Amino acid sequence: MTVCVVAFVRAGPAPHHCSMALKRIRSHGERTGVERTDVTIRRHTFTLDEPVAAGGTDTAPTPLEYVVGALNGCVTVLVDLVASDLGIAVEHVVSTAVAEQDRDGIAGVPGVRTHFTSVRLDVQLTSSAEAGALEQLAAEVERRCPMVNLLRDAQVEVDVVWTAA
Repeated sequence: MTVCVVAFVRAGPAPHHCSMALKRIRSHGERTGVERTDVTIRRHTFTLDEPVAAGGTDTAPTPLEYVVGALNGCVTVLVDLVASDLGIAVEHVVSTAVAEQDRDGIAGVPGVRTHFTSVRLDVQLTSSAEAGALEQLAAEVERRCPMVNLLRDAQVEVDVVWTAA
């Protein structure tokens, strides 16, 4: 018998299904200076900081810069996974992401979102696969990519532009 217990911190939609494939990610963060946090996930530690103009020391990316970088990494991982599932050979992947945020939200202006308003992701594939197969790959990557869907579910306008060589 499978039992799925879901605790909601805030009201929201119920999950679509109960799955034994749930993954839990645990992180630990500690303030190590003004506007600076060291985070540990599994055996990996990384630092988040803010630019000097924002009160930090600019020794590491900001939290939102990590989100943009995570989008690059997540799409690349999914290209590898989906290409393998579809039997498509992809020799190389390069992605560039540009995210925009209205800083008035963080400044406390009512009605202005604090997260990104839009993200553009350019993905360049090197592959000898047919155009139709690459279109299928792109659609499936976008459908399955947790970062793309996290942003879209937050009502961020996400445009992904795929090119192949």
